[in-house]
Amino acid sequence: MTNKVYEFRKPSIKEYIGDIYDFLEQKNLNHLKELEIAAKQQPQKVAAEPVSQNKINYERKKQIDAKLRKLDKEIQRLEEAIGKLEAELAEQDKIMANPEQHPETKIDNDWYWAYGKKKEELQALMDDWGEKQIEREEVMAEYGK
Repeated sequence: MTNKVYEFRKPSIKEYIGDIYDFLEQKNLNHLKELEIAAKQQPQKVAAEPVSQNKINYERKKQIDAKLRKLDKEIQRLEEAIGKLEAELAEQDKIMANPEQHPETKIDNDWYWAYGKKKEELQALMDDWGEKQIEREEVMAEYGK
């Protein structure tokens, strides 16, 4: 019935003259199932390009630089928040030093409580800043920057 058989294999198509039995004979197979089994047993060839040391170094440097930029950004954010809180606390310190010069400010327990909260917040920000600085130094020391 057929006089040609086509075999589709990546990356090519191969034409065989004759019917399916002639194709099996040329391939030294008894059944088409054997062809499927043989195809599954062949390891998939992956085009593995050797990665150069320069590319590895470049990718490593890129990761380090990204980590340092992230840390620098976080440190800058913390420094800005610390500066803002220090300015607010300095203003409150002036008010406490001379309350008679600031009659518009009501100094009561709530005011002192808010002052104490700002001090705690400042200390937490400074602790975070210190941790980020240490982390940055460790990254720089680890990667020899």
